[in-house]
Amino acid sequence: MRAGGGLAYGRGVLKVQVWILNSRTSEVLLLKTQERGEHGSFWQPVTGSVEEGETLEQAALREATEETALRFAGPPRSLDYSFEFEGWGKLRRETAFWLETAEGREKLEVKLDPKEHKDFRWAPIKQAEGELKFETNREALRLLAKKKGI
Repeated sequence: MRAGGGLAYGRGVLKVQVWILNSRTSEVLLLKTQERGEHGSFWQPVTGSVEEGETLEQAALREATEETALRFAGPPRSLDYSFEFEGWGKLRRETAFWLETAEGREKLEVKLDPKEHKDFRWAPIKQAEGELKFETNREALRLLAKKKGI
């Protein structure tokens, strides 16, 4: 996520939240952020800003690819969930998506950007839900579980 960056809407910034589901194990990818001021370090899904000229779906795919280097089985799918929050002095509108990996866990090689994240792990949805800092992440994850019948 680029602090302060992203495509403006009204008086805010458009963002995406992207859950990555392991197609073989039905676990989700959690990313551990670098220290972030008052929030410290925490577990979250892929997040990022929408850039000029991008659709929300394009931003979701770009951010997921940039932050993990994984391959996906198809385009980002909407979780039909958006919310607004204040961050870095601006109003932000974040929309949630999910992607499924293109291969099983034994072949997945996650490559993190060390400027953004310091660790990752795959976790069952119920366990992942308990480790998230923000309710908006938990709500999107519950919607993914419902869509997938997990």
